[in-house]
Amino acid sequence: MEMKHFSHEHNLHLHEEDGYSNKHFCNGCWQRISISGSYYRCNNHSCQYSLHKRCAEQPHQINYPLHKHPLTLLPQPPYRSHRCYCSSCYKSQWQHFTYHCPICKYDLDIECALRATRINHKSHNHPLIPLQKSSSFFCQACRKRDVHGPSYVCSDCQFWVHQKCADCFPSSVLYEHNNQSHHTLQLSYSFPSDFHRFLSFCEICLEILNKRDWVYYCSDCRYFVHSDCLLSLLDEMGKDGKPALSSTNNLVETIEDESIITHLPPIDEFINPLTLFINRISLDHENQSLLEHASHEHKLILVLELQESDNNTILVNEHMKDKQTCAGCCSIIMSPPFYKCVESQTSNNCPFHLHKHCAQLPEKLNRHPSHPDHPLVLSMELYGIIRCNNCKKLCLGFVFSCHNCRFYLDIACASLLFGSIMTHDLHQHSPMMIREFRESDGHRCSGCTFLLTGIGFACIACEYFKIDVECALLLRGFNHRFDEHPFVLSYSPVKGIEEYICEICEFDINPRQWFYCCGICDHSIHSECILPICDHPTVVFNQGNFISTPHHCHRLILEKSIDVGLSCDCCGKSFGEGLGGFECFECSFRIHRECADMPQEVKLQLDDHPLRLLSSNSSLKRTRVRVCILCGLELDLELWFYYCGICDQSAHLECVSKYQVVLIQSSRHGLRVIWRTIIIE
Repeated sequence: MEMKHFSHEHNLHLHEEDGYSNKHFCNGCWQRISISGSYYRCNNHSCQYSLHKRCAEQPHQINYPLHKHPLTLLPQPPYRSHRCYCSSCYKSQWQHFTYHCPICKYDLDIECALRATRINHKSHNHPLIPLQKSSSFFCQACRKRDVHGPSYVCSDCQFWVHQKCADCFPSSVLYEHNNQSHHTLQLSYSFPSDFHRFLSFCEICLEILNKRDWVYYCSDCRYFVHSDCLLSLLDEMGKDGKPALSSTNNLVETIEDESIITHLPPIDEFINPLTLFINRISLDHENQSLLEHASHEHKLILVLELQESDNNTILVNEHMKDKQTCAGCCSIIMSPPFYKCVESQTSNNCPFHLHKHCAQLPEKLNRHPSHPDHPLVLSMELYGIIRCNNCKKLCLGFVFSCHNCRFYLDIACASLLFGSIMTHDLHQHSPMMIREFRESDGHRCSGCTFLLTGIGFACIACEYFKIDVECALLLRGFNHRFDEHPFVLSYSPVKGIEEYICEICEFDINPRQWFYCCGICDHSIHSECILPICDHPTVVFNQGNFISTPHHCHRLILEKSIDVGLSCDCCGKSFGEGLGGFECFECSFRIHRECADMPQEVKLQLDDHPLRLLSSNSSLKRTRVRVCILCGLELDLELWFYYCGICDQSAHLECVSKYQVVLIQSSRHGLRVIWRTIIIE
């Protein structure tokens, strides 16, 4: 870009900051060229005439607020000595650009004129005052606080930016993002108001975006980054505009055994993604048509998809009519092979089902990465509030546990933590590995944008793709009974759809979070909303808010609050205001949290035999009055109580909890005995 300036005989050419700017001075203000980013320089190589961009573009005439006449810009003072005193700052011997009033002989050096002159800049609604001296302030553009170089400041509000940032940030940048083709990112001098509905984050530094931040964004992808984060990243990247990768980015191509690579989400939408990981720790048994399993009292029969049936197998259709839940991983059984109780088709109608790979889980895991000092034993009958030490969620179904350390892993975490090499549709350039995250690290999931905590998956070649387990295990798609087309997992906004409303909960969907969409019907659903309604549930990983109890036939869900006045089916006491508990979706059964955690067996120090917890549904004969052996009062047999079948003795729950007792958690692998001291009131 060239210009003809009145102060010089040759044309001036626009340059960016370079080595020349550190050595030469501006002929307008006589400060180093390097204090500002862009400058004009004479095209004649023998001439060293230079001007800051701001000095070269100063208006020829201004109205100074402290003088009644207009001031005209001159290349030097109009006196014989070519020197003057500045009428504003009283600087003497000034001999460069001067604003002059011929009527009053009033002179103003260029620096004072710049300080008093207000300019209109596209980055702000108010006129800005150029400041040439360095100041300490927080720059709205680069978000840095330093004292380097001139700046623009607004006298009406708190807006303040470096002149270099305001004048040199490109209005658009071509950058590959979201693993898509190159889209142009546009510069916005504040976070666009069209996207204020949702909390947004910078895709590079992961910090929350404020409304006043300068951002580059792609409106089609809803992709936002801080302006300084993007420009700093581009400085580290090649000319292709792609992030630099470590030497591991070709790891997938060098692996000869494809079986150790897990592709997510599974290509077949009928495959439960969790099974891909559980299969890695399951024992490779032959198909046993009849199985005696430690988790169930009856024999189990194998269900297969076969062309012909035999005496010990069952044929099933391609689409099973009734969806059953696996007792091991507690996810819905989508397709064979699986085991079912042989009594399921008799008068007993036993509903027990078990995935084939869950039935083949080893009884013990030695030197597990998360607990290498002791073996983890497969426990099948642990009841109460037991949390997985990895995902911190309530355990449901089979659990790998170390009783000595009170360490628990649900089978999902136990299988995931063994690790394998994984690739994802959205990030195929390099593999992902299991990684443990802490909330304090500030990493966010690329799928749901929530802070990562516990285990997750991370790209081993770059720092920009990380997902939690729930997002990693989302299905590729599913069918909904009210839509003739399948819902497909979407990683970014769908072209042509401006607003997204969940068909289930009717709340807004943030299209920067992964969701399910039918592009034909413009229907969308939150990924977390599809579990109760889809034929093939997407959330096959333990949600962490369910428990099971041997005293009720259905699973119980954790509720933060239960209506005041409703009573607990265990102890009979009502739920107080704001108190939560566990509630059954399918019936009116509900219990307190502490009641759900009552031990199944206890041993009083005054009795040689353990007392077993019985519910109101127990088969114990109720023909006579029963008295608590601790307090001597009558028991309400409609509530839960402890009972010794050998001694025919009973005790209130509340009375047992007031005494020193031995808690016994029974399982088919032995008894777990824990002493607990209770303070007597």
